[in-house]
Amino acid sequence: MRTEERRRIVSWCDKLFSVPSAGFGLEPHFASGSSLLDSLSPLLNKIAADTPTNITVEKNEPFAFEFSGDDGFKYGIDFHRVFVNFQHKMRFRSVSGGLPVGELLSSAQPYTTLLPTILDRLVEATLCLPRSKERHITRTGIVSTTDVDEKDLPPGLTRLITYFRRPWIDVTGGFSVNITGIVDNNDEHTDRCIHQIKKSDDQENTMLSVKLDWQRNYRKIKPITKDVLKEELERARRSALAYFEDVGEGNRFDEEILRSTTNS
Repeated sequence: MRTEERRRIVSWCDKLFSVPSAGFGLEPHFASGSSLLDSLSPLLNKIAADTPTNITVEKNEPFAFEFSGDDGFKYGIDFHRVFVNFQHKMRFRSVSGGLPVGELLSSAQPYTTLLPTILDRLVEATLCLPRSKERHITRTGIVSTTDVDEKDLPPGLTRLITYFRRPWIDVTGGFSVNITGIVDNNDEHTDRCIHQIKKSDDQENTMLSVKLDWQRNYRKIKPITKDVLKEELERARRSALAYFEDVGEGNRFDEEILRSTTNS
């Protein structure tokens, strides 16, 4: 993606080091955890060869398997979805005569730098699924997760939180807001976004967790081929990032604009 496009589309996600995730919804197919591990073996070997890293199995259950590496990338597969996300990893090493020192194992990169890597890894993982050539994707999802101090929020999210606080004299404690809204609807698909904003009850903790879970549900399911997956992810990437920036700018939460739109 060109630098000027990245700055225009997701300036606040990059500035606040939001963390990306992406996934596909799938036609249901039940395979044991061991079968999923067997199907992922080529991918695991490739990861180990390309970037030597410790791999940790985080879930191995009937119909579900998840693993992660020290590089921060986490993969998950179950009977109806596959996803890749990113979580920073740290380790502590001992030092002589002092407290252990934390060391960041994963790479700290802006959202729009990490997202293409997430999408490429998602394609690789999806192609490894059991009976992938016989199955289809039903949904594409792209997520932005941000831990941020309230004073550093982009204006759109500040407006949204201010609006929800208005009925009360004082809202100094924690809160949790969860809104699912349709953002586009046409003959090919329906796009929606789940907006989650949470703040702790701890008065000394001013950090918020902001999660934007953008999803595209297909009216006609898509076959699992490399070309189709890449094309759908690129289309989803552009739509999701444009919506995230729209939320950050805040015009859709501007009461004067909403009032004029309603009255027109």
